[in-house]
Formats: sequence, structure tokens, C-alpha cells
Amino acid sequence: PVRRFKVLRFSSNEVEVSWEEPTEKNGFLVGYHVTQKLKRRNRRSPGNTCVIPVPDNGTETWTVAPNVTSYMFVGLLPHSLYRLSVQAVTRAGPGQEVSIEQATAQGAPTGSVENLQVASFQPKAMQISWDPPACGSRNGNISHYEVHSEEVNSTSPLPSSETANVSTTDIWLYDLVPYTTYQLRVRAYTKAGPGPWSPSLLQRTREFRPEAPRDFEVASVSPTSISLSWREPWPPGGVITHYEIIYWETFEKPGAPSVLNNISVSANETLGPDDVIHYDIQGLATNVNYTVNIKAFNDAGMSPNARLTAFTDESAPGPVTNLTVVEVNTNAIVVRWDKPLLNPDKVSAYEVTYQSKTKGACPLSVSFVTIYRIPNASVTVYKMAGLTPFTLYGISVRSRTKAGFSEVTEIETRTGETAPTGPPTNILSSQ
Repeated sequence: PVRRFKVLRFSSNEVEVSWEEPTEKNGFLVGYHVTQKLKRRNRRSPGNTCVIPVPDNGTETWTVAPNVTSYMFVGLLPHSLYRLSVQAVTRAGPGQEVSIEQATAQGAPTGSVENLQVASFQPKAMQISWDPPACGSRNGNISHYEVHSEEVNSTSPLPSSETANVSTTDIWLYDLVPYTTYQLRVRAYTKAGPGPWSPSLLQRTREFRPEAPRDFEVASVSPTSISLSWREPWPPGGVITHYEIIYWETFEKPGAPSVLNNISVSANETLGPDDVIHYDIQGLATNVNYTVNIKAFNDAGMSPNARLTAFTDESAPGPVTNLTVVEVNTNAIVVRWDKPLLNPDKVSAYEVTYQSKTKGACPLSVSFVTIYRIPNASVTVYKMAGLTPFTLYGISVRSRTKAGFSEVTEIETRTGETAPTGPPTNILSSQ
């Protein structure tokens, strides 16, 4: 028989052997017969329940030249036990066979896991399970599984993608986004590496109440309105059906009564999650601080509040009332008025304008307009001096706030008469 028959190296699908020629050839050496015989598929190990039948044609023999003393068995099955043998051949025939048993190394699985399914799913979690790859495609002992989950067609600013490793054939996935479709894949590992991914499985999590609307803020204000803007909640938890806006006057004194006003705003299906939504609250009181709450609704419930406060602008004041002349003489007029009914506390100043219109019964060819600003809102009386006697004057008063001037209130009055200051003119005599 050949001498020192041994394995030089092996892998998952190859084994290289070597030998030395026999000491006693007993004839002319014409070659060697090398034989491989599959004894067992999928080597036994703790926890490995796969049993793979060995085919009847599992034995193959090759002949090599007499000067060849090594051979590479190729195309072997991973993780399998082989009986390898060699025998010298003379012209008289083959000699005594020498054999050894050698197992190939583990290989990466060539089949994917089977029966991937969702066992349970909730708004923020789901359980998936699967079966190992078929016995014939494992190519070794399954050491663990890699699970990959990824949001599909997500409107999230940062769609998530997660990978987990487990040694069992099921897993709970947590911290998921409600009402979001996930693509799920699993692949098996042996000591040699990963197998192919399973076919993808799509599953959407259940609906859940939304988060508060995003970026809730005041876009603009007017004396009687507040313009609001916001974005859809993230995550929406489902399909947003509408928003509820509640607003009321903010009282500084604790316990003061407040009248709540409710508005329902339908969701616009044409808007995307990052589009800005606008709504104007109309018919408000001027220069009042309002508190505004907003909630989003889907079929699973309502969101927490988003809240802001905003002052409406001041409006122009109303006209002054009861403008009257309280004193008049030949060269002065004194007028008095009452504060406007609208926003009287916001008045900061008054403006008095007067203009001569006629002198006696004659219209004036030249008329001057005088405007005087009263910066003290508590002063509601004004004396116009240096006027022309017996002249008709038009007098107007208007109030002012930060928002502007009111409409004018007007009256007319004439200064008193005096003795003539010159002789008669154009005297004609009659004969």
C-alpha cells in the first residue's frame, strides 16, 4: 500500500491529499486510483436536527499518473463527511487501499430562510418569525440570523433603517413609526458567512394618535384677525382628518371667566407633510391678547395641544364726540370735545385744524389752514387765538392712536363783530 497518506488542506468544497509510493511495488507502477465516497451530509452537531439521505451514487474514482503523489478533490459538499482513499496500480491490478475520513468545512447557506411572516403587529412594534433554510441549503450550523427592517415610501424627514442579529427564529421590532409600511428581510449565517436574503415582506403598523402639529406660529395679525400657520404632525399616526382650533381671550387675572371658541379645519389631502397650512381667525377684538390651541385628529384619536398667544393690532380710534364751541370773541374761539367711543383708552394725541371761510358775507380769496397737534390725550379743549373778527371758521378735530388717525369731527362758527377800522369808501354825491 501507499505510505503516509494524509490531508494537506481542506475547505468547504475541496480536500487536497498526498501520499508516498509503496515500499514494495511488486511490479511496474502504472498509476494510482483515488476515490471519494460521501458518508454523511450535514455533519451532526448539538441542536442540528437535519437528516439528509446520502445518495447511492455517492462514490467516484479517478486514475492519476504514477508520478503524481497528491490529489485535489473538488466539488465537494460543505459540512459533509467523506471517505477518501488511494491505491497503487501495477499491470497486475490495484493494490491494497489506504483510506482516511475527512469532513469539509462549513459554507455559507445557499438558501434563504423560509416562511417569513408577521406574527403580531401594533402601532409601534411588530413580531416576525421564520423557519431556517432547508436542510440541504444550510451548508453548516446556523449561528444566527440578520434581520433588516426599513421604512417604505415614508414621509419621515429621516426614514429609518435598522438591522438586528438574533439566534432565535423570531424577533420583536420596537420603536416603529405608527401607520408606516416596513420592508422586512432575514438571512441566515453559518461560521462561513451569510446566505441570501429572504424575499421581502411588507407590513404596515397600526394607527395611533398623532403628535402635535408642527411649527405652529402666528403668520400675521390685524386689528380683528390672527393668521395662523402650521405643518402636519410627525408622525401623523394615520391619515389626518381635521384640526381643532380653540381660542379665547387671555386674562391676566387668575380665575377670570373665558369664552372658548371652537373651529374645525378639514385636512387638505393635496398637501404634503411639509407643506404649510394656513388659517385666519376673524372677528376678534382689537388690541387683545388671545391664547390659541390646536390639535390634530385621525381615526385613532387626537394629538396633544400646540399652543401660542398673540395680540391683535390696535385699530384707528373712533371720531371724537360732542365737539362744541364753549367761548367765542372777536379774535378767539375755544372748542371742547369728548374722547371717542372706540378705543378711548388708546388715544395718544389730538389734531385740531381750523380754516377761515368767509369774512362777513364775502368769500375770502385767500384762506390759510392751521393745524395744531395736542400730544396730551387728557387735553380735550383748545383755544384758537389771533383770529380775524367777524369771520366764519371751519374747525375739525380728530384723535390718534398707534394705528393711525380717526375720522374728523367738524363744526363751523364765526368770530364776533367789532367797530369798523376805516372810513367809508366810494362815497358818491347826488345833485
